[in-house]
Amino acid sequence: MPDNYNPAVATSMPVNQLSLASTFSTISDLQRTQAATALSQLQALQTTRQYNALAAASQAAARGEDASTAYITSGGDPSGLGAIQNWQANNRFMQSNNGLMPQGLEAEASATNSLSSAAKNRQETSNLAVTNQTLQLEKQQKLMGLRGNIAQGMGTDDDSWNAGIAQLDGHLSPNGLKRLQAAKTPEQRAALKQELINAATPTSDYTAPVSKDPGNTLMTRGQVMNAASPPAAQPSPAQPGAAAPAPAIGPARSPLQGVPPTQLQEQKNYGDYLGKEPGDLADKANIARQQNFTLDQMKQESASWDMGKGAPTLMAAQQYIKPFANAFGNTSFDKPVGDFDAFQKNTGTLVRQAVKEVSSRAAVQEMVMIQNTMPSAGMSRQGFNQIADQMGAVNDFQIAKQHAAQQFRSQNGTLDGFDDQWNQNVTPSAFLVSRMSPQDLHQMSANLQKTPEGRATLNSIKQQITYANKNGLF
Repeated sequence: MPDNYNPAVATSMPVNQLSLASTFSTISDLQRTQAATALSQLQALQTTRQYNALAAASQAAARGEDASTAYITSGGDPSGLGAIQNWQANNRFMQSNNGLMPQGLEAEASATNSLSSAAKNRQETSNLAVTNQTLQLEKQQKLMGLRGNIAQGMGTDDDSWNAGIAQLDGHLSPNGLKRLQAAKTPEQRAALKQELINAATPTSDYTAPVSKDPGNTLMTRGQVMNAASPPAAQPSPAQPGAAAPAPAIGPARSPLQGVPPTQLQEQKNYGDYLGKEPGDLADKANIARQQNFTLDQMKQESASWDMGKGAPTLMAAQQYIKPFANAFGNTSFDKPVGDFDAFQKNTGTLVRQAVKEVSSRAAVQEMVMIQNTMPSAGMSRQGFNQIADQMGAVNDFQIAKQHAAQQFRSQNGTLDGFDDQWNQNVTPSAFLVSRMSPQDLHQMSANLQKTPEGRATLNSIKQQITYANKNGLF
């Protein structure tokens, strides 16, 4: 023992007590970490082998070979063999049926039946319209006959003339009654009396249709109201102060006479467009509201995980790890994995909406192209926010347009002229500005003020915002 050994000093030295519970917990954590790491490596290896097998199956199918054999020989999971066989059978079916699956053939047959039914409905509607017009024509002819009978008993003296006017009250237009009352000379009264009699004469020349527009509107010479009726007597210069001749009781000619057929068809098409526009605007506004809701949800769902290149791969790994982490009481993966799953589903919703607008039978290449242009997990967060704001601004534009159209129609009774007014005053730029952050808005304003063209654009956006605020469009 050394000479300088001091027992008192040795016993006063602190000694750390060994904690078996802490030691075992540390060892358990290390083992769980090693297990999770090994599991991740195994999952990555299995995923790589599965991808390679699927690629081999796809290449074999393109060469006309058996995809199932290529899938198995390349190390594919046997549990996926049934899916490969179904996929290959579907491909063969589509190649022999112009790219349609069985449900596509059923839809095509249903569409053909719907078109046939629609054509039948249009024909029945057209027949009904002609029947209604015929009934209206018969009603008009009866009314003209009543006028003619009353006119037969009218004389040109004051008492008989005024008595006839009293009988015609309720069977003639207000303007027609005024013209009868304004006729003071026997010549004027005789001309108007003969006009009423001629209008009631049931001759083939007078009752046969003389015009028929694209809307199947029938008009007779009687409805034109005597364009060739005898003119009222004109006062001679020797009759100073004579009353002015009374004009014809009805219009002098049909508004359809003399109009070129091409112009009539153009007017009909424009009328059809105006009739359909409220429904079309309402449909677009409903789709815009749904898409804005989806975009807002995607913004919230992307906040708990990192967006960008490789994000789908990293989140796929977390999807595999989450069940094992939950088994050990670890819930840290629950929210990001759940948000990522919801984000992916909403991405699919946006793609389906966009594909539906393009075509009801879009090809795979079209779907892939559209999917690449839509917001996705592989985009940077800044890029996702920018494209989401731009899509939201276009949707806001569609919603505001439908609201403005309702205002215009309630004020004017028609949508004629609305598109011109709307396009001159509003663009999606006004709604994009309202979605930008103060920093981005300041940066955009500074950039636009650097050039004359930019300043003109900035001034236009200010005018659009003023118009939108004035009309309550935000």
